[in-house]
Amino acid sequence: EKIAAAQAMSTLAAGVASLKSLVNLSAVPALAEELVALNAPKRLTEALRAGWLEGRGGMAHWYAMLLANVSTSKKGQEALCGDEGMLKFLVAAYLTKPRLPPRDGYEDPLLWIGAILVNVLVLPEGRKLLAAKSQELEMLFREMSDRARRADMVNAAKNVCLDMECHEVVTESELMLHMARFLCPWEKMDAESRAALPGALRESLEKEGAALTGDLAVRSAAAACGMGLCRSLKGREYLRSFVQVFRSWMQDETDATVKDQLDVIMPAVLLSEDELKVEQEKLAEQTSQAA
Repeated sequence: EKIAAAQAMSTLAAGVASLKSLVNLSAVPALAEELVALNAPKRLTEALRAGWLEGRGGMAHWYAMLLANVSTSKKGQEALCGDEGMLKFLVAAYLTKPRLPPRDGYEDPLLWIGAILVNVLVLPEGRKLLAAKSQELEMLFREMSDRARRADMVNAAKNVCLDMECHEVVTESELMLHMARFLCPWEKMDAESRAALPGALRESLEKEGAALTGDLAVRSAAAACGMGLCRSLKGREYLRSFVQVFRSWMQDETDATVKDQLDVIMPAVLLSEDELKVEQEKLAEQTSQAA
């Protein structure tokens, strides 16, 4: 029995060492594509699922890291989108509570599935699979409350918001309620500004608080979400309910690029459709005269 146990441990150690090496190698785009050609996305997901079902989650983080690297290429994204069952399992694993216990110093072993979902949502096929229903999107958006997962989920939202075909589904979710918790400088807002917030959001922030995140990448991605939604009537109508969030955020924003993004959003949420049309006509006329 001792010999068998020692052999099992040796096999496990060899497997971990191999996965670690593949994680490092797959960071090279050409090698990542070679792994896709070898059907790595399906094999890795099946290995992750088998371990999950059998209660063996010890290498889940290495599988997730490797899948995240492989999914950075278009071929990897296409491979994942080509198997809906595989993709749905990854989403389910990511959302499952309780989460897997920490492994090898990684607090959240499945953290990298978030990056996989961001990459998959780059493709229209991925958005059709993952953003077809507001309930499914809403479950992902809720992960923004976890700071470690927030950046990935805001970037996932950005990829969806930039696609006008997804706007109806997005506006049926509580995306802005989730993002307001790290975009709204609650403590700096006066009573009038707080009163201008939607009732459900105001009650939530009164209870849980909120602050403008110091993570520039998150703020930039959140602003891109707003810019994407501004492109459709449905999106603009949705954002107008949260105009005070954008106004308060803009007052506290320090990054010039994000301020430029907010400068694009603000007229779209402050003006009515008729007023917006007038402003667009004025801009078109000025552009024509300048030419």
